[in-house]
Amino acid sequence: MPENWLYFLIAVLVVFRLSIMVATEEGPFSIFAKLRGVSFLRQENWLGRGIRCPYCVSFWFGFLVALWLPLPMQSALDYTFVSLALSGGAILVVRLGN
Repeated sequence: MPENWLYFLIAVLVVFRLSIMVATEEGPFSIFAKLRGVSFLRQENWLGRGIRCPYCVSFWFGFLVALWLPLPMQSALDYTFVSLALSGGAILVVRLGN
């Protein structure tokens, strides 16, 4: 059981790092800046605003990272709760950092 908490904490930090990297940083070879600069992502629509928002990006990365967690998830509801908790943990780290 204690190793589950360690996996979860590491996953929160992974979601946090990926979210900040994609939403605000340039990245290696300016890949994330170029991604945000794509014409349809520069527009003021939900996708354009969402790619520049660490909170929004953490929502999607939470779902992706939850796929690789070695936690005992037995239903889609468990998976949903874990992925939302990962996003919430990443948001908490962002807010504590500010």
